[in-house]
Amino acid sequence: MKVRKLALKRAAAWLMAAAVVTSSVDITALTVSAEEVTQEAVETVVSEAVENAGTTDGAMENLGAMLKNAGEEEIFVELPMETVELPELETSAGSFSFWALDNSGKVALKDGNYANWIDRIDATGADYVTTFYNWLVTNSNPTTAVTNPRAVALVDPELTNDSNVIRIDTNDNGINDGYVYKVTEFTGSGTFNYVPGSAANGDAAQAAVADDIEANWNSARAHIIGAYSAFDRDHPEVFWLSGGSTMSYRASISISNNGTVTYTQPIYFVLKSDDFDIRDASYRNSNTLTTVINETLVQNDSACATILAGVPEDADTYETVKYFNEWLTKNNCYNANINTAGHDARECTGALNGYSGTAGPVCEAYARAFKVLCDAEEIPCVLVDGEADNGSGDPEAHMWNYVQMDDEKWYAVDVTWNDPTVYGVTSKESGSENENYFLVGSDTEIGGMSFIESHPVSNTVTLSGASFTNGPELEESAYEYASRELSALTVAGEVVDITQDSSGTCWNYDYDTNTLRFTAEVSGDTVATGDLNIVLDGNYICNRCNIKVNNGDLTISGTGHLKVFGNTNTIGNVTVTNGVLKINLTGSLYVSKNVTADAISIEGNVHFRTDAGMSVRPTISGDYHWKS
Repeated sequence: MKVRKLALKRAAAWLMAAAVVTSSVDITALTVSAEEVTQEAVETVVSEAVENAGTTDGAMENLGAMLKNAGEEEIFVELPMETVELPELETSAGSFSFWALDNSGKVALKDGNYANWIDRIDATGADYVTTFYNWLVTNSNPTTAVTNPRAVALVDPELTNDSNVIRIDTNDNGINDGYVYKVTEFTGSGTFNYVPGSAANGDAAQAAVADDIEANWNSARAHIIGAYSAFDRDHPEVFWLSGGSTMSYRASISISNNGTVTYTQPIYFVLKSDDFDIRDASYRNSNTLTTVINETLVQNDSACATILAGVPEDADTYETVKYFNEWLTKNNCYNANINTAGHDARECTGALNGYSGTAGPVCEAYARAFKVLCDAEEIPCVLVDGEADNGSGDPEAHMWNYVQMDDEKWYAVDVTWNDPTVYGVTSKESGSENENYFLVGSDTEIGGMSFIESHPVSNTVTLSGASFTNGPELEESAYEYASRELSALTVAGEVVDITQDSSGTCWNYDYDTNTLRFTAEVSGDTVATGDLNIVLDGNYICNRCNIKVNNGDLTISGTGHLKVFGNTNTIGNVTVTNGVLKINLTGSLYVSKNVTADAISIEGNVHFRTDAGMSVRPTISGDYHWKS
């Protein structure tokens, strides 16, 4: 005996369909008007079909075809055009685990602190979270969106050639004509007390898996909301999405007269339908392929390139983020008309391009633009939000940034509050731009309030979503910058006057180029604070000495040979603290002991040797020989 299945449809609420077991009637060919679907109507249709087929007594062991709505006004039934054999399963209902949901039903978060929002989610038992997140990243890539927009589903779900995007037909799956991405699919089974000939079998089968199906949906919905929220916060360069999202599922069940019920339940993330579009209304096109998105992508890329070109040459992390804060505050005017602010006022686009009017930036645009710029320079930066209070006692929704500095600690930057509104001043540069909220710590007091008091963190993207409060931990005190500009230099015990050209017994210093040249054998340490450039134009020995650079880079260049020699472990070392050793030399460098630096780069035609080793493996280009 074959078992046919009816489909489960989700519109506003889940619906269940029981199966009909017959010996001679193909019920997949039967249809019932949606307006007339009741248990009695379905039974009548099936009964007439069986009677017309001339079946004998016992032809129908279960006349239980029905569909119940559980309180919804709309009823829909679909009879799939397929026949399946059901295996005999012995699993029972009620075995479902809620995976990683917290007590409120929201997605659970990992213990610890994580920079990327996606890494903060506990996706135990929900591997599809990472897959879905990565799909979003790939299908919003700005470079690909410009060069090959059809490959990027979030640019145009309808015209994309991404095979993961599924076309939904009218009235299928609770979605009108539209396009979806299947995030995952659940399968399961249960058992129920099958009573031959009873119309109650449908209810019993439904009840056996109903809790599992609803739990699947609740868990998937929480995880999808969490992943989509993380994507929004991790990728502020994606500016054209509306911020809204919708999901749907379709489940089908099959029952057997042995008391077994099985189900499949695909979960869909909706990209576009007749009444929904994941893109903001200002970034949709009706007759061309995403022209407005592509044009804005090119515009933003050009704006970023212009800003990044202004980063001072050889700027360190501090100087770079300081420049970003300065540029954004001096090239924008805060949009105080937040109630009339347009979409771009809340996206990186508004602040990167210095928009005015309804597109002028609010706090979200400042923070997103700051992260976009930091990302371009590979400076760790995250978005942070909460209800901020400037001392008025009336907190408002706000967004700012945390930045990781060279000491690997995190500090806060609020670009918006560094660009205060000056009433009566309409120019973007008001003269009141500041760094009051630049690289501050949680305990930094400003205006009589500590930063963490004025900026409590909630990180809640959606009202129904989790609070991603397991982000980076803010350092208590403000960042203390040690300038990398050369501020002190001694050679062989002689203090170098770095404010002008100067010379000593074994050295010359050029003020204009900030270069040190040896003129004879050096007996004694060379110690610098800030960047130091040593240029060789001959063969020199630093005998029984060390070369030490603190809070700066050491660059050794020119043409010649340099030997740093010592006969004990504490002598004959090259040490760069909080900086990089850069060797761009035609010649040789020999260090008899250790070479220590945050990073070592080697260029040119150089023979480099250190007998005691290096703290890190160097990056090498050019013709070279080295030994460690």
